[in-house]
Amino acid sequence: MAQKAHSVPCAFLRPPSTGQPLPEAQLPVTKTTTVTAPDLGVFTARLLDEIVLRTEKMITRSRQSEMLREWTAALGYHFPLTRLLAPRNPVVLMYHGIPRQSEGSAVNADSFERHICFLKKNFALVSVDDLGGRERIGSRVRVMLTFDDGFRKHAEVAAPILRRHSVPACFFISSRHAYPRKYLWFTYLRMLEKHFKGNGFMFDGEFMDMSVPRQRLTIDRLTTLLVRLRPHPERMYQVIEEDLPRPEDFVSSSDLIDRYAGMTAEQIEELSTNPLFSIGVHTLDHPFLTKCDRAEANRQIVENKTWLENVIRRPCGAIAYPLADYDSEILKLCRSVGFCRGYSVNRSIDYDPELERPRLGIYYPSLNALGFKVRWGNLLREFGQYMNLRSLFTVLRGDLKQGLRDLPQTGHR
Repeated sequence: MAQKAHSVPCAFLRPPSTGQPLPEAQLPVTKTTTVTAPDLGVFTARLLDEIVLRTEKMITRSRQSEMLREWTAALGYHFPLTRLLAPRNPVVLMYHGIPRQSEGSAVNADSFERHICFLKKNFALVSVDDLGGRERIGSRVRVMLTFDDGFRKHAEVAAPILRRHSVPACFFISSRHAYPRKYLWFTYLRMLEKHFKGNGFMFDGEFMDMSVPRQRLTIDRLTTLLVRLRPHPERMYQVIEEDLPRPEDFVSSSDLIDRYAGMTAEQIEELSTNPLFSIGVHTLDHPFLTKCDRAEANRQIVENKTWLENVIRRPCGAIAYPLADYDSEILKLCRSVGFCRGYSVNRSIDYDPELERPRLGIYYPSLNALGFKVRWGNLLREFGQYMNLRSLFTVLRGDLKQGLRDLPQTGHR
């Protein structure tokens, strides 16, 4: 590319005025300097080098973080006195998708089977009816497995592994994606992020930039816009199906089935016939229940419960709250329609302990991390809640002191 030179005057100090013309030798000289327009090819190459360098740094930090997590988990699990010192309370584990193959560090079929063998060897895997209370020191901690959302891969990948090892589990199922070409809203966003290959698309008069540097920010932005729509979740699903790119246009049929589709009614019925497995409610559409109006929250829970009971031909007595989102009104509703057990992640409001049973999410293949969570997860969660309460108390105490300082000084003590 030809390079163009420009003459740019340099700044100089104006000589003091004497009223007389300056001699030629003292006249200010205007100097020029050459500024070269950047070569676009060189600029692009440098930009790509910078992107690669930053990406390598991010990957390095991520690997260091994973190594630190692995070392910490190994130390916490293999510490000699762990079995004596760790809490003896039963533990409920929560899995989500278990694909045949996974990208990155997610749990897939092979790593899930290793999890099952590890748990069987070191803990007591039990059903919901055998979870019970605290065990005596030295005995095996009881562990219950749960699976949220009702993906088809639970029936086709996870369930055969569980049957092969005679391990009980409870499946909490949303019924929306039991039908062809119906997907849960967060599943749609995951498909969009992982599989959409275009530069972007228009939504509500705004260009959604899906180029690599902006993709994550765009998905976050789109998530915010969708969740804000009212009525929730009806309007959100209407927009996904009518105004946004169709999954069938950018996701392969094999991925749609293996990774994103829900269990069919026939698969749910087959699961329920095995005495190892129980079925629980997870709402119709996986909404934020506290963002629904009360009538819609009631419909989400009751209609999902009715649909599942018609499929499995027995009562459903357990519910897991989507996104761990609930309040006291939701708990009252659940109690009124016959639930005796409810599962979340944290006991957020401590209103009804039987309907707020905490669980520990499992997202990595590491056996050390799995063992660490079973041994120490409940204790660390309780400690975290305690620290949050302490932080809240500190803030409130600071506000109170500031308020007292702001009171008018009346001279009275």
